[in-house]
Amino acid sequence: MMKFINIIKGDFEQTKWMLEEDKLILGSYNVQEIPIREIISIEKKEVIKKDYYVVFKLGSGQNFTAMMKEKNYNHLYKAFLSKGNNPTNINLPIKNKPKANKVWFCTGLAILAIFLFISRGASESDLGSIARLDACDYLAKNNLPTGDWKEHYGEYSCNSEYYDVDVSNNNSLSNNIAYYVQGTSPTIWDTLKIVGNVNTPKDRDEFNHQFNKTIKSFIDSFSGKPVNIFAKKDVIMMIDQGKIESPIKLGKVEYDENNSASIFLSGKKILWKNSSEGFEYQFIIERRK
Repeated sequence: MMKFINIIKGDFEQTKWMLEEDKLILGSYNVQEIPIREIISIEKKEVIKKDYYVVFKLGSGQNFTAMMKEKNYNHLYKAFLSKGNNPTNINLPIKNKPKANKVWFCTGLAILAIFLFISRGASESDLGSIARLDACDYLAKNNLPTGDWKEHYGEYSCNSEYYDVDVSNNNSLSNNIAYYVQGTSPTIWDTLKIVGNVNTPKDRDEFNHQFNKTIKSFIDSFSGKPVNIFAKKDVIMMIDQGKIESPIKLGKVEYDENNSASIFLSGKKILWKNSSEGFEYQFIIERRK
């Protein structure tokens, strides 16, 4: 199972970092690494509701504070005892490119050119992390941070609040955007969904801009690298024209030694039965075994 710590203060990007045997790692394309050997001290400051708050000092003079669960703290501390306090005083974080290609996309449908990098094979990381913690954070920088990953009657989810766009001055509801992550496993998502609610269709220029911008950021986060073709495509227009209503298979990803999944993308427009003019857009990525 993947292990994470959440850097909340200090000299490194404040987000969730993956804990491997000998390093902390962030990203799947432009990878950032903090080797365990560069850590010269670990100090547990306090424990609040089973969350450990820990201060790290590095040989480079940098430091950071991170929050983590007890089992991840124990794993990290064990790694520090065996590999830490052996700094080389290099500039951190170390920045690397991804590993060699492992998984190739299927071509044949022209519509895939909009979303995929058809000119080259895509590595496993290009299809995005299966870990639910990464998925919950995909749109945090787009005004759509989610709550915690929680279980409800055997299903798991995290979702954002509504982000109001085109705020109306005539007391009608604003157009808004929300983000949902759903799954049936405590560690793996099944569906990623961006929903755009159009309450005032006559006043939606800013909504159209923000929804398309959010989709582009979403795809960039999921794939691990920019998809420049989105700069020339209007996703809303594609949905309006029904071009991506049927799920499109993006590829296949291996997420551990014994499991793999196919990834599908789709988009649709839903008219509200109880509204004379309101409707919603849904942009969906699904994991299917």
